[in-house]
Amino acid sequence: MKTAITAALLLSLAVAAPPARADIFLADFQGFDWTWPLPSVLDLPGQYYEAHGYLGTVNGTYITTNTVANEYTWIIGGDLFFSSADTFGTTVVAHYVNGEIGFYEDSKTTGTAAVYDLEGACDPFFDRLVFSDGTLILGGDFSSFDIVYEIPTGDGNLAGYTNWNTGSQLGNIPVSQRNGWTLGAIGIRIGPSTPCGYHWQIDGNCILEEVVPVENSTWGKIKSSHFSIQR
Repeated sequence: MKTAITAALLLSLAVAAPPARADIFLADFQGFDWTWPLPSVLDLPGQYYEAHGYLGTVNGTYITTNTVANEYTWIIGGDLFFSSADTFGTTVVAHYVNGEIGFYEDSKTTGTAAVYDLEGACDPFFDRLVFSDGTLILGGDFSSFDIVYEIPTGDGNLAGYTNWNTGSQLGNIPVSQRNGWTLGAIGIRIGPSTPCGYHWQIDGNCILEEVVPVENSTWGKIKSSHFSIQR
């Protein structure tokens, strides 16, 4: 448990950074999130987390887009619900289980534009109708999902591991690369400019982290290397 928490916290500090080493970039995204049945409550039993927004830059090898003809949106949610939480001083790590993610393509001429506060209803669930219509081009499940936030500011971030398993463009991703994608985003409480009914403005990306090779060694070799460096 401590290892998982530490990893989540370290990841939370890096989600806004660009992919490094040979990490594979998939897409970046922006949008807004909310919780239900209680609004803006991230760490209570019975709470669910949802989010949706617009796709930005994508990796053309894995996702084919035509932004002139189509709009591209994403959603997070399904049955993504709170499981447990750990608190470290003023930092809360809320663990969620289950849940789904989807990328959608919708025609700008025959589809419906995705907007927040649809028809002035102040209802994120109603808005979801225009963010999740069209064609599901890539969809997956979360193997883990954590939300980290600071109690004093209310700001934080989210980090999840995604396994892609459906969608019209799933075939663009090699079978060996469909599991273990890291989804990370920062979350900011932006006050009056937040669309009605939402919690955070979120901004993030999805990458497949490079596997770091491990070289077999002995404790003697490690000590020898250390002492040679000190000389």
